Amino acid sequence: MRFSVSRTGLCDLAADLVIVPVFQGDEGFDPSTLKPLFKPAAVRAMAKAASAAGFTGKAEAILPVHRDDVKAGWMLLLGLGKADELDLQTLRRVAG
Repeated sequence: MRFSVSRTGLCDLAADLVIVPVFQGDEGFDPSTLKPLFKPAAVRAMAKAASAAGFTGKAEAILPVHRDDVKAGWMLLLGLGKADELDLQTLRRVAG
């Protein structure tokens, strides 16, 4: 297994899987954090998938999402919990 960090736009990143950390909003998953990273259609589709699956962005929650319009094909939404509650311990747990 190989991990790498890249500055390539996520829609153009050639990879098997892209892990996308997301925060939990006041009413569940907050898709606005994805807007700078993906095209609007991809953001809407991921928000719809998250809603259908009951994904809230809670710390350690995961949701695999397949998108044909993203080069990687698969994204893994990784919940970080609420932004104002994020700490080093939470990051360690989420990172595994």
